[in-house]
Amino acid sequence: MNAFHSFPKINFPMENLIHFVSWKNLRRHIKSVVFTLVALGTILCIVIVALNTQSKEAVPTIPAIANNVCLAPDCVIMASKILNNMDLKIDPCTDFYSFTCGNFMKNTPVPADEYIVSSFQDAQKQVLLQLRNLLEERSTSKELLPFKLVKNFYKSCMNTTAIEADGLKTIKIILSSLNGWPVIEGDEWYYAKFDWKQAMYTLRNIGFSANYLIKLDVIIDLQNSSLRVISLDQADFGINRRNLINGFNDSVVQSYYNYMVDVAEILGANRSQALVELAESLKLEMELAKISWSPSQRQEEKLMYNPITVLKLQNEYPNTNWKKYIKYILDIPGFQVSDDDIVVLRIPKYLNDLEDLLQETSKRVQANYIMWRVLLSTTQYLNVQLRNRRLEFYKEVYGEQRSKSLWKECVTNTILNFWESLSNLYMRKHSHNQAKRTINTMFTKIGANFVNLIKKSKWMDNETKEHAYEKSAGMPYYTTHSDEMDDKTLLNFYSTLTFTTNKYLRSVLDVWLFKSNNHFKKIRQPVAKENRQWDVSLVYQMGVPQGLFQGPFFSKDRPNYSNFGAVGSIIGHLITHIFDSHGRQYDKDLELSDWWTNHTKEAYKNVTRCVVGQYNNYTIKEVNMKLNGQRTLDENIADVTGLKVAYLAYTGWAKSRPPEPLLPGLNYTQNQMFWISAASMWCTKYRNEYLTLMALFFPFPPASLRVTGSLSNLPQFAADFKCSTKSVMNKGKKCVVW
Repeated sequence: MNAFHSFPKINFPMENLIHFVSWKNLRRHIKSVVFTLVALGTILCIVIVALNTQSKEAVPTIPAIANNVCLAPDCVIMASKILNNMDLKIDPCTDFYSFTCGNFMKNTPVPADEYIVSSFQDAQKQVLLQLRNLLEERSTSKELLPFKLVKNFYKSCMNTTAIEADGLKTIKIILSSLNGWPVIEGDEWYYAKFDWKQAMYTLRNIGFSANYLIKLDVIIDLQNSSLRVISLDQADFGINRRNLINGFNDSVVQSYYNYMVDVAEILGANRSQALVELAESLKLEMELAKISWSPSQRQEEKLMYNPITVLKLQNEYPNTNWKKYIKYILDIPGFQVSDDDIVVLRIPKYLNDLEDLLQETSKRVQANYIMWRVLLSTTQYLNVQLRNRRLEFYKEVYGEQRSKSLWKECVTNTILNFWESLSNLYMRKHSHNQAKRTINTMFTKIGANFVNLIKKSKWMDNETKEHAYEKSAGMPYYTTHSDEMDDKTLLNFYSTLTFTTNKYLRSVLDVWLFKSNNHFKKIRQPVAKENRQWDVSLVYQMGVPQGLFQGPFFSKDRPNYSNFGAVGSIIGHLITHIFDSHGRQYDKDLELSDWWTNHTKEAYKNVTRCVVGQYNNYTIKEVNMKLNGQRTLDENIADVTGLKVAYLAYTGWAKSRPPEPLLPGLNYTQNQMFWISAASMWCTKYRNEYLTLMALFFPFPPASLRVTGSLSNLPQFAADFKCSTKSVMNKGKKCVVW
């Protein structure tokens, strides 16, 4: 998975951008990454929303213009953008990324409030502004309550006077309800009153996450996708697990530790005492990281599906009253936990190790850690002193130089906390039905071409191919989820939500509590077939609906080589994941079933060695760090294949039609423009701090290597640009999986 599809409903781990691999249930938290917040999430939403509109219309043809050049406004704008980004002095057969993005890299500074700037931001900026306009419109007496709620939440965020007046009062009241933060209370803190389980019950009741030591969740049963079950999993962490395992010598850990101490001091702790006590709390988080599984270990879903009855859970892990714990964390009126209820243990050994770790850890250390995590999740909602300290942390870790504009922060927070209301408000104001039908047709054509690749595959045996065909036939039925609600449904959805508008932190917690309640109460509700979600997120509910129908990625008024090159390659990328080493773990009914034969698995390992080796040889030049070809394998295959099937779909569509008009000033063939359109959307510039994190942790390469790696494996590209076999973009063996 990658930046295309790692954020369900524009949700981010709050204090940890680099947990891109934490794909699910991120909606209670936020990381201020606006570039992906709207633009990248929006890409997927286009695919999802488009598939809600079944259409037999063909992809529209742009009428030929004089001299076969498209002079429609969208064509002129797109041509200008592409030309501004290109460096025509570069040979496309030597470095295609620099050819398409060279001037972008030279002339585009990274904004002070970002650690990345990319072509995706064109769409992001426009959508954010549209949302801001909607949120700042005056409410009318006839306006639906859910739309009034979302506007009131935004106003609460913008009311810095009230936030500063409240200061630290609200957070101190919350800490007091949890029996205080020991590092602040000093000798007055009484350990006998503390129990970590009781602390989690209280946090859950207030609206906070209760996942600081162990994560209890409600998930779709992987063996019966019509039902939901309770799951127990390893804890969520404040920073990346790998940093924590590296220990105190890790620079990110050092910044994190200083952040902890400074926040405690701002709230009244003695600094010397905080340095000592919070070092112990950080050690606890490091130990939690050590007993947890890495993202690569968590790739095999079968190993993480360990169903057990509550009775057996109690017998095997007796240090916790599990009936009570489950009941209080779910906190559903009238809900009773029975001995026969099933709980899925994601990592059974984690529970054993956690029991041992907590027995060895003093209550004071436990409490200090839990209270720190409460503060970590709330500093952005508190006064300017704490918000500035949070920004310093992000400066050190990500290179961010200044905080974002208040309105951007507030639009972002409103998206995260009021997705259902805000997305419906947006959809009612901005509709692009023709564009949806067009993309739906593109999806069908690209999907059909992928099926042809399955048929031609030499590493898949016939038995595996039959399962692949069944899965591909089911795809459309699983990609028709829509978040659009009518008035009655919206009113019912928000019927239990109330919040205090003059206290922002309280408003946030009220919304978090509402969302948690809504999530957990689904435990006894069956799962409708259309709501079952591919883990590879082809149908994740992401982004601001229809937002990408404006911007550099898609326009019904531009030639289709542009649309297939940009959005089409993304669609192809996503489809590939349904059939890759992760998607193979789920059958056509979205249930856990390894449908690859042993022969196919072994053949896949052999054929992908080439891809791993190729990407292992790439260096991220700006930070002089090697790429990890194994960690990025699935993304690299999806990048190559996504481009390939989009190209095949476009050329198949274009074969029976007159040549499409070219863009003004771009004297290239239609096929060449496909590749240029595909590459130009990846024009991206990063801060070095961010590139370092990408090299260490991310499951996908930087943009330049995504372009270079993909195109150098596609003979169609080399043929269209007439690249010799000695050229950089066309030399050596092609690594072909699909």
